[in-house]
Amino acid sequence: MSYIVATDVGGTCTDTVIASDDGHIEIGKVLSTPPEFANGVLDSVRTTAAAMGLTLEELLADTRLFVHGSTVVDNILLTHGGTPTALLTTAGFEDTLRVTRGAYGRCRPFAGPRRGFGRRCFIRPTPYGPRRFCRW
Repeated sequence: MSYIVATDVGGTCTDTVIASDDGHIEIGKVLSTPPEFANGVLDSVRTTAAAMGLTLEELLADTRLFVHGSTVVDNILLTHGGTPTALLTTAGFEDTLRVTRGAYGRCRPFAGPRRGFGRRCFIRPTPYGPRRFCRW
């Protein structure tokens, strides 16, 4: 039997989904372990494997695909938290995050249930870091 394992690390919980060849799906959740998030991934996979009657080692030996995602970075960006970070980019694209896309700062009709009712305004978000931290 082989398995597909998927994990998602969040600021509070780390989730794991394991799917086996025979269609069985097991879902697990444990508390995340900041700042050592890898420990939370291992704990979550181990706990979910145990619910299937497997050890971590047995599961990983038969895993054909391991997918890992993280919303921790999203949370850091949205709250402007974390350690100061630099952006390495191609020359000429160092302002990409500052420029963004869309109609920030402008209003347009709201396309809701009642077409043309109301207006939607976009406010440009605060940049993630100072311009001096962008290099090419």
